[in-house]
Amino acid sequence: MQVRRKIGWGIGVVVLAVAAPAAAQERLVYHAIDADTSAIVRVFSTRQGGRIEVETPDLMLTKTVAGTRVITTMRDGLGGRDELTVTMEPKTIVVATGAGKVTASRTDRARLERARVLVAGSAVGRRAAALIGRLGLGRSTPLQPMLVTTRAFLLAASGQRHGDDLAQWARGIRQAPTPRGLVKVAFQKESDGSRTPGECWDIYAKEAIAAWMEYEDCMKDLSWWEVLDAAACAAVYDMRAIGAFAWWVKCVGLN
Repeated sequence: MQVRRKIGWGIGVVVLAVAAPAAAQERLVYHAIDADTSAIVRVFSTRQGGRIEVETPDLMLTKTVAGTRVITTMRDGLGGRDELTVTMEPKTIVVATGAGKVTASRTDRARLERARVLVAGSAVGRRAAALIGRLGLGRSTPLQPMLVTTRAFLLAASGQRHGDDLAQWARGIRQAPTPRGLVKVAFQKESDGSRTPGECWDIYAKEAIAAWMEYEDCMKDLSWWEVLDAAACAAVYDMRAIGAFAWWVKCVGLN
């Protein structure tokens, strides 16, 4: 099945326009401690796109967007060897755990099922999905929409319902207050004052809602077993969501 894509060069432009200077490989642009889970949340701007890190004493979740590739890694933080890495590209998905590694194309049903089984059997994957579900990010932060597609994929692989977290976030975003509690990091400059935080949020909200609508349209005709098509929808959405977040950070003067 061919995944519909209405997002064109705009995604790449958004990401590239806010990438770190060529002299720096990456830059920390956001740091927070989640009130509900005490997880440390970091967002980095990189030359290729961006990276999100969610860290607790017993789990490290990393999600990296680099061009058209989205790499999500979940690792046991207690010194264990349990690890799950899911690499999504337009035509392939690669799942790697301690139990094996599977590379599957969109048309290879047998390998896609093997990949799904690896994800479903990963204990650290289940813990990551549970952690994302407990995060108290709420609708007043741009972080939640960058993680819910990961949770949806992990739960779907195990045959579980993932609800409509992203839809609820998108529908409530306009009523949400401007995010607070941000921690500035070193080597940042203040906003030039051309936009207020509220104006930055309003512009960000429009892009976030448009990205969600695109994702919803991409997903609506997919069957449960079309795991790679669903992953491709999520990958395109993730690129757009991280690009929008990076723009918002720049707009409010956090970089």
